[in-house]
Amino acid sequence: MDENYQCLKDDAYKTEQALENAKNEFEAEKSKLESIYKAMKKTNDELNSIFSEIESDRKIPDMPLHEDYHKSYWKWQDAKEANENAQTAKDKYNENLNADIPDVMIQLKEVKQQNEEMKNELQEVKNEMKNELQEVKIKMQEMTAMLQNMMQVLREDRNTQFFNNITTNLSGSDEERDIQFPEPIEAQYITFEPKGWIKDPTLRCDVYVDGQLQNTPESHREKSSSYNESHKTSTLDAKYGWNPESPYTNPYEYLKLNLGSRQRITGIRVGSCRQNHSQYITKLALSFE
Repeated sequence: MDENYQCLKDDAYKTEQALENAKNEFEAEKSKLESIYKAMKKTNDELNSIFSEIESDRKIPDMPLHEDYHKSYWKWQDAKEANENAQTAKDKYNENLNADIPDVMIQLKEVKQQNEEMKNELQEVKNEMKNELQEVKIKMQEMTAMLQNMMQVLREDRNTQFFNNITTNLSGSDEERDIQFPEPIEAQYITFEPKGWIKDPTLRCDVYVDGQLQNTPESHREKSSSYNESHKTSTLDAKYGWNPESPYTNPYEYLKLNLGSRQRITGIRVGSCRQNHSQYITKLALSFE
């Protein structure tokens, strides 16, 4: 194969590779920017309008959020142009390979000059892509960390809403109900606060640790107050259950269980009053330490 044609063919291959890399970078930047705007509830028509505006001018946009996408888009366009020129040069040389020698030599000189210019431009593009790829990597790491923080905040908000307003689903005497948590909570202490009840806020309760129901002794239970000695115990096998002294005047009555060490709490079991008394808590709040 003619040496000059092989050289043009090799250069055309390199520009194809550069174009592929520029395309991948452009698509990654577009996907990232699209994800951000979709999180802002932008419609497809609005997204298309935003991308068209960014792509309409080589001038760096005033909005920092658009800068990386703008750079990747125009780098991709430049790579497309370089690749088209390289392919044209290769095809032109191949077509004129059997033409008159003077014409071929003139064209070859032009092609070689263009080829040298494209080599220099390609090297500059590669250097820029390498630097900007590193910047993109750093920004993606920052974005990932930010999204993880956002997800953590959302999980905490969801859990806060759940633990502030738990419905027991109790409806009569001597009943027990299991309540599973949205996700495990690591804590040593769990505090029960009555928020709604029938007749009196009587409660028997315990916790699940890694799915296993515990038997927390009465000695590991702290109460804000107790109505009397009969309504002082709160274990699941208690005769009546815990009943605070002033639930109608003191909104901060509580029952706190000490698990001895930090445990992975996955749920609770609650029970109503025993001995044929329909007294039970309908709503409660939980907190952890």
